[in-house]
Amino acid sequence: MNHKPSHQYDDMSPDSKVQEEDRRFRTMKRMVTAITLMLILAAAAAIVYIIMTSSEFGAASSEPIDLTRISIAPAEDPELLEPVGSAGTPADPVESQNAESSSRPEQEPAAVPPAAEEPAVQTPETEELLSAEQVPDDVEQETAAAVQAPARSGTGVNTNPVSFFSYTVQPGDTISKIADANGLRPETIIGVNEITNIDEIRSGSVLEIPDRDGQMYTVRKGDSLSVIAYEYDMGYVTLAEVNGLKSQLIIIGQKLFIPEKTISTEDYQIVMKSFFVRPAQGPLRYGFGDEVEDIITGEKSAASGIYISGELGSPVVASNTGTVVGVHNDQSGKGRYIVLDHDNGYVSVYGHVDAILVEVGVSVQQADQIATIGNTGAILEPMLYFSIEKDGSPVDPEEFF
Repeated sequence: MNHKPSHQYDDMSPDSKVQEEDRRFRTMKRMVTAITLMLILAAAAAIVYIIMTSSEFGAASSEPIDLTRISIAPAEDPELLEPVGSAGTPADPVESQNAESSSRPEQEPAAVPPAAEEPAVQTPETEELLSAEQVPDDVEQETAAAVQAPARSGTGVNTNPVSFFSYTVQPGDTISKIADANGLRPETIIGVNEITNIDEIRSGSVLEIPDRDGQMYTVRKGDSLSVIAYEYDMGYVTLAEVNGLKSQLIIIGQKLFIPEKTISTEDYQIVMKSFFVRPAQGPLRYGFGDEVEDIITGEKSAASGIYISGELGSPVVASNTGTVVGVHNDQSGKGRYIVLDHDNGYVSVYGHVDAILVEVGVSVQQADQIATIGNTGAILEPMLYFSIEKDGSPVDPEEFF
């Protein structure tokens, strides 16, 4: 007797499904493991390559650079090769200048801002510039680095080292006379000798006379040759050559000659006391340019000075420091009058005075009494005629008070 089994099994039994999922999991696990191993191997290969490349680069970079094989063509601006203390930033690579400068004549152009002047490559021709801030006060100038850049050309600047000679002021000398005798401007004599008060210069004073116009500059803390040259709109090479420097090293307190640059007109006027004071007290009777009638001829003309009414015998003072160059008497005109030379192109005239208290050749200081108000000459009442001339031309005195 045949018995049928009580249960039939097929592939879709629960056990079969579990086995199938287990097979799939193991397959996926093998794939993930294989991919992971491949990634690890690739990463290891990359690391080995990087290490080998870095080692080769380090070995190459550690080799000394042969500076003699580096071709540095002359730049259009040689001052770009000068370092500027510690404040400068590297300029563009030198190689970028080779093609442009191979056929260009060397010249020294106008100065550029100090921040652009530090060389991109340090060579024997570009010694490090030490600023005055980095150098002790007692360090003397050395000749460690010669200035290699070319001098300024085509600008008319004399780049030969400046020379000086000592001159002893003689009686009757003036700054203008000394300057004219040496082909210089009066501002040069004042600036080079750093005169702050013209009254300090008397007969027997010794002045330093340069062979060209210019002024002196005293090196301050933080200065460098480039900074000073840039301030005065010139090349640092020109400044170095004019001062005979064999090194770019400068120290605090050092004196440098600045060629072709003189003190300002305002500073010169202050030193020379070319600002005038009122020569007498009293109301203004006629102003500069007013019509004044000649009491003798009756003709009217424009006044080339001013007329100050005053009491007979009241003081007349020197409007500015100067030398008496004339004492005259013209009864058909200004009557008794005095002429003062103020040594800076200015001349003052004091007319219709009564008593004259000075003589020709006498030096007077500003506000010194030189006469008294009178009514001499072609006037009918006491007054002072006062005029100022600049280089022979009359100017309005009230503009100077």
